[in-house]
Amino acid sequence: MSDQAWIAGNGRDVAHFERSNAGAPWFLSALFATGGESINGLAFERGTLLAGAFFGEVNGRVHAFAPGIVLDAIALDQAADEETLAIRGEKLDTVTEVLVGGVAQPIVGQSATELVLRPARRAPGFADLTLTGTSGEVTLPGGFESLPSLRARSGGLGGTLEVELENGTGGAYLLLYALDLRARPFVLRSPPTWYALLLDLAPGRSGQLEVNAFDAGGRAVRSFALPDDPALVDLPFHLQAWCRRGLVGPRSFSYSYSFSNVANSSF
Repeated sequence: MSDQAWIAGNGRDVAHFERSNAGAPWFLSALFATGGESINGLAFERGTLLAGAFFGEVNGRVHAFAPGIVLDAIALDQAADEETLAIRGEKLDTVTEVLVGGVAQPIVGQSATELVLRPARRAPGFADLTLTGTSGEVTLPGGFESLPSLRARSGGLGGTLEVELENGTGGAYLLLYALDLRARPFVLRSPPTWYALLLDLAPGRSGQLEVNAFDAGGRAVRSFALPDDPALVDLPFHLQAWCRRGLVGPRSFSYSYSFSNVANSSF
């Protein structure tokens, strides 16, 4: 039995969130618009949402909505590889189109509980995922993750910088940082590095933050202390990781390189 939550976020649109179990992530499975009417009450019965838009004590309108596509899990994509990945949920046999970052993706397998895609090679990081079906459309902002991926959250001056790196498999990484030196990093393309944004390595302004290895799960979570210097207030900084899949053996057979996406933050 899945957990469900209905939220009238702005008083006019109702969002339906669902997760398969207590440890699973929440997914936005439906978004219902009421045409600008203010929502005063919600009720859910046998798969149907009743949203009340009342005017005064006796007058009003009741909107009835039935949820369509439900997402439970989205497999991680390897940005440098063209491989199949699965999206699991409910009513996926009603999906007619899948967009990743606005680009249509080929569907190579489909059932009520699973969609199998074969995305082309793409830049690492996060992209919006949109599923269009006969019952409507579901969009997850940043819901499609291509590896190696990097997230960063700054706690502000004197706080901590939380960094999460996802590689999908064991390997090594070099975490780089750069202060705001230019509007756009330099694009680097030199195989076997499939994708890279080379951060400007200027003494005192940029450099490496950590060199380490991923465990067998291919994920690393790190915390770093941020300086408490008022001169740094609102100064942007950028992070990027150079990652390797695999640890031993001939390079062309056992491991490959890629840069992660650039994560932007500020003090």
